[in-house]
Amino acid sequence: MDRRRGLKTQRVYNVSTRAAGADLKLTVRTIRPFRPTIPQHSPKPIGRALVLGEFAKSAAFRLSYPLNQSSSQKKMSSPLAVAFFVFSLPSPVFMRTSSLRKIQMTQKNDVTNLHGSSDRGNCQCVTSTSRTRTWASGHLGPMHQAENPHPPPSTNTTTTINQHPPNMCSRLTQDDIWRCDGRRAVRYLGTSSSASTRLTTTNICSFFPSSIPITRTHSKMPRTPDWVKQLKPSGVQGHEMLKQERANSNVPSQELEVLLHTQGSIDRRNKITALLKSEKVFDKSQNYFMGRTDRFERALAREKRLRNLKKQHNWTYDEFRTATELVGEPGPYGLHDSMFMVTLEGQGTPEQQDRWLKPAREYKIIGCYAQTELGHGSNVRGLETTATWNADDKTFTLHSPHLTASKWWIGSLGRTANYAVVMAQLMIDGKSYGPTPFCVQIRDLKTHEPLENIHVGDIGPKFGYNTMDNGFLLFNKVKVPHISMLARYTHVDPKTNKFGRRGAPSLVYGTLTWVRSTIVMQAGSVLARGVTIATRYCAVRRQFQDRDAPAGEGETPVLNYTLVQIRILPLLAATFALHFTGKAMMEMYQENQKKIAQGAASNAPSSRGAGPEEVMPGSDMLADLHASSCALKSLSSTIAAEGLEVCRRACGGHGYSSFSGIGPWYSDYLPTTTWEGDNYMLSGQVARYLLKSARSVLKGDKPVNETTTILTEFHSRRDIGCAFDVIGSDEDLVAAFAWRVSFLTFEASKHRDEQKRAWNDLLVNFYKLSKAHAQYMIVKNNLDAIKAIQKDGKTDPAIHDVLLKLFRLFALHTLEQEASEFYVSGACSKHQISLARNTTVMQLLKEIRPHAVRLVDAWGFDDWVLDSSLGRKDGKVYEDMFYRASELNPLNDITVDPYPDNDVLFKRIEKSKL
Repeated sequence: MDRRRGLKTQRVYNVSTRAAGADLKLTVRTIRPFRPTIPQHSPKPIGRALVLGEFAKSAAFRLSYPLNQSSSQKKMSSPLAVAFFVFSLPSPVFMRTSSLRKIQMTQKNDVTNLHGSSDRGNCQCVTSTSRTRTWASGHLGPMHQAENPHPPPSTNTTTTINQHPPNMCSRLTQDDIWRCDGRRAVRYLGTSSSASTRLTTTNICSFFPSSIPITRTHSKMPRTPDWVKQLKPSGVQGHEMLKQERANSNVPSQELEVLLHTQGSIDRRNKITALLKSEKVFDKSQNYFMGRTDRFERALAREKRLRNLKKQHNWTYDEFRTATELVGEPGPYGLHDSMFMVTLEGQGTPEQQDRWLKPAREYKIIGCYAQTELGHGSNVRGLETTATWNADDKTFTLHSPHLTASKWWIGSLGRTANYAVVMAQLMIDGKSYGPTPFCVQIRDLKTHEPLENIHVGDIGPKFGYNTMDNGFLLFNKVKVPHISMLARYTHVDPKTNKFGRRGAPSLVYGTLTWVRSTIVMQAGSVLARGVTIATRYCAVRRQFQDRDAPAGEGETPVLNYTLVQIRILPLLAATFALHFTGKAMMEMYQENQKKIAQGAASNAPSSRGAGPEEVMPGSDMLADLHASSCALKSLSSTIAAEGLEVCRRACGGHGYSSFSGIGPWYSDYLPTTTWEGDNYMLSGQVARYLLKSARSVLKGDKPVNETTTILTEFHSRRDIGCAFDVIGSDEDLVAAFAWRVSFLTFEASKHRDEQKRAWNDLLVNFYKLSKAHAQYMIVKNNLDAIKAIQKDGKTDPAIHDVLLKLFRLFALHTLEQEASEFYVSGACSKHQISLARNTTVMQLLKEIRPHAVRLVDAWGFDDWVLDSSLGRKDGKVYEDMFYRASELNPLNDITVDPYPDNDVLFKRIEKSKL
């Protein structure tokens, strides 16, 4: 019994063969029989050996070779260490017990590789588990064919366990892994530091206390029997049903697609999609079967290939961004391409941009944006990481004084980035000047190891987003030069040691405002993925017979049920509403950036406070943009995230399968509701802005922007009341939303300013106020976009007609959901609410239903992009689900031992020849 491993030795094989110029000794300690296969490689062969085909679940291999070399081997720079293994779990068996296997050893560039073959063919890869461990023993000399490959097993049951020499252990690391046929295998690598070392014993317990991850390599899946392949779904085929759905609608989906994306964008997307589909690294067939380490490795490979394609095809920024979006998963370069470079562009001086932005664009440095901490997220002003100004040597000292000061959740930081824009509290003479960005190197550019006094790593697996290496970061009094502080708007004068501003200090929040604006833009597209899948599937899926249908009618498409329509079609309407609002939001952001650039040119200091919500009501566009981005980010990401879950559930049981394409996308999108400002906490900033705007109106200030305009209109008519025709007039419907948000704003102002209620007591009111403000902006921007389309006069009337119906459905469905607020505010009557709920909304569902499939087609999602069985454009739902389960699923390549009295977990598959 080996007490250290808890394994009972059954028998030991001692194999000793001898050939001219070489001897081979093999000791195998067995527990249960199995046979490993060996990786294939094709460099120059240097010898062969025959090995017995009976090995063990847990085995120690001891190989030794004389140091004398034949003349053909004298060019080797140093003897090579032979690697071998401890197999701690059973592996699938690919050889018969009686199979004689030949191992061919090859050498290239001081790397030794093994290739095995037998009477049943070549062995391509090492079969092992994540518990596999490797070490080196002995030296490689000239080898020849062994003489006696079938020695009898010995009755000796003793084993020799000694300490492995440390000079050998140090030469093999987790880097000693190589790729084989797209899967991970062990790399036979290592050189001894002493050419005279000859090992006779091996310690199988102490080497590599943490295991090297090895992915199990499976034999080829048994093909689906022909009789199964010939089966078809019962009833009307899916492709026939979707063809009929499209024939029932007069909406020109291609023209609508051009309206949404522009023809140039569509052509660019189609061209890049075709290119990516032709690249093996972007194959999605195994997306849903991989573990986190393999997914991250694959994501990194894809990111690198994207950069090579960008260079190869001379892609523009828009082309590259399109390619990134089409891949459809967060990648390790994600924060480098967005937050890191955007911050350098927006907040760096020309000198700093030359120093960091230029190499960042060339991927000579890889960066991230490190703001969120273990102890603080939404409260940016509460960040604990400090940057203390050192007047004596004109440097800053970055320090993490507490565990909660650890930077946390930082995308691209865990294993990828070597630079970071770090938000830290600027400290000068003991006084804090607020969160300030610093560009800091965190890893060596050659070894990629962390720099001294910097601790950085990955935070571990998450609910989703596992292709991104979100990381942690701590500093232990790390000094950085004066230039590290991004100084476009704020700076420290090295001569006077004084802090100064070159504009509004709140502009350091500009990066977050940009990100929130893009989140609004993306929300419509994200939701459209789920709606596309759910709509197509529910149009194909048939369940039950309509009780009012004629006898023999057959089962009803699920999408015909109003209980399904009321869940999916309002979300379909929301995709267009969010899309048009996102475009308006980005235009507002661009306009604000122009004004910032004009104001920054003067370098005039501002009297504003540090936060963007500390506004000059009615005159400060940044404040309006900040409040709008907070409100819309909160609502749009909530609609998209919750909508994806609604779509998944609308797909029934199959929606729970990864093959639906909704669940994995939902888990990756879900953090959007939290990062860049928690959706609940952001409402406080929106409320603060609206309260200040209300006070401005109450003082009699003239309205100079949209917010103060609707507040002024409400204030002047509040005693008179309103009479909006929310059912018959689109303009009145929007006005009702404006009236409601104005009512809630002045109610909050009364509670806070007149009744002096505590801020915390009003947080629920503020959340409802923020939500109402965002809903008003969405319905207004949606209607404005449709009016602009109608005014242009170039669009098919059918498109204009269906977009108006979608607008009304979204607005009235929202009104119905928030009925109490509309009624209490006086924006509409009880009768109008009842009419909207029981008549108008249901009629709109009936009118939009025939166009549902063509409307989702207009989003232009390629099947490769959706990666969904349920959302296939051709309707072959069941065929694709079965193919993925039967042909692509690696778990079907494993046979288990189900009996609890046997500790074998997996055993050999005996394939039928029938």
